[in-house]
Amino acid sequence: SVHGLLWAPSSANNGSNPLAAGVSALATHVTGLPRKLAPWAYNGGAIVGMQGGTAAVLSNLTALEALGCPISAFWLQDWTGVRQLSMRQGLWWNWRWSEQHYPGHQSMIATLRSKAIEVLTYINPMLADCGAAANCSGGVNLFQEALDKGFLVRHGPSDALWRGYNDAAMVDLTIPAARKWFARDVVAHAYSTGVSGFMADFGEAYPLDANTTRSSVDGRPVAAAAMHNAFPDVWFDVARDGTKLANVSASDSFFFGRSAWLHSAASYSSAWQGDQLCSWDANDGLASAVASLLAGGVSGTPFTHSDIGGYNAVTDLGYRRTEELFYRWCELAAFTTTMRTHDGSNPHANWQLYSSNASRAEFTRNVRVYKALYPVRAALVAVAEATGLPVVRPVLMAFRDADVDVFGNMTQQFALGSIVVAPVVRPNVTRWSVTLPVAATVRCWANLWEPADRRQASASTSHLVVSSYAPVGCAP
Repeated sequence: SVHGLLWAPSSANNGSNPLAAGVSALATHVTGLPRKLAPWAYNGGAIVGMQGGTAAVLSNLTALEALGCPISAFWLQDWTGVRQLSMRQGLWWNWRWSEQHYPGHQSMIATLRSKAIEVLTYINPMLADCGAAANCSGGVNLFQEALDKGFLVRHGPSDALWRGYNDAAMVDLTIPAARKWFARDVVAHAYSTGVSGFMADFGEAYPLDANTTRSSVDGRPVAAAAMHNAFPDVWFDVARDGTKLANVSASDSFFFGRSAWLHSAASYSSAWQGDQLCSWDANDGLASAVASLLAGGVSGTPFTHSDIGGYNAVTDLGYRRTEELFYRWCELAAFTTTMRTHDGSNPHANWQLYSSNASRAEFTRNVRVYKALYPVRAALVAVAEATGLPVVRPVLMAFRDADVDVFGNMTQQFALGSIVVAPVVRPNVTRWSVTLPVAATVRCWANLWEPADRRQASASTSHLVVSSYAPVGCAP
């Protein structure tokens, strides 16, 4: 049988490795089955993450449409408006549309929805004090409302207001009334403006010394140290409750987070892999995103993806997204469940999909690969929803007879169905080594970037190591 080294599905069904799949099943037994995934989040269009306001969004839409780029959604992190922080541009954490930053946002949303393009935003459980309500986005100061109601986290012996990030305070979602208020006045309100979901950030932020005298979850008192770990589940439950209050079904909504606890998979739509550095390295860059895909998948998180190009640009230390890094990360994302871009922590320092016409064209080419893979991905999503098995799998899990000594610790290759992918995670290379499993039913592999390149294994070997043609644009 001939298997595709790249995006062509195999004509043979090798079957998954029952032992490796069993390990994943044990994780699912603890975590629970995942929430149903909105079809538009994986059906073949990109989620375009960008900032800059109404005119910038519509301009980029026009440019991408001219190239025929499949788009599922625009993700607008800066919907509430921007403010200048000490080291970077930040957001006003007052969860209402900024008419100043996004004038005519309702018309913009209607335009996008008329093209079957969804709109996503950004929400976290913290609130920034924007001053007089008349000067705040939406004409409301949610920080002041929460403070007046006694809904903000307090900590320490003095019961002081907790200010953890960017001088913002945190809504204490362990207080039952605060949970209901946030679900109704923040989450459901956001949906009422026409959006279809959001990044649900900062589930990891609950302080270890929070005062929990007014707290209870499921009718039980809580301890701050334990709640720090469990807080992602609480936050995602609030997001889910707000979705229900807005009469939006799971199949129509998409909210995703970077932190999780035991049962988060059943509450949120997808994991995203956090704020990687705009770099190539295995500690916190592109290579780490590949390893994280695999680790999350076998730990009860079947739907996961990363910020294309990484997030953290630390220019003083030489970390900024380059054009080549952006393209290689696009190649990785095309083989994952959801394909989403992010401007990053320093948009002006980072290479973006809209930095040039060539960048938009290369991005579009990768989105078309992603779209072509929809039949493979859809079948895997259905299996994930029914069993908890991940969409992106370790090679050892995907191939029944894969050699555990060869593939057991492999963190830089993965399988999408019977397709083996080895993302390029170093700059300035045109060839890349790929290790392919060999078994009784799988002895011949074909590289679709070089159609004449077929590799036949002997009966005595358990794997093939191939130097694959891999310039930018040809992910091995």
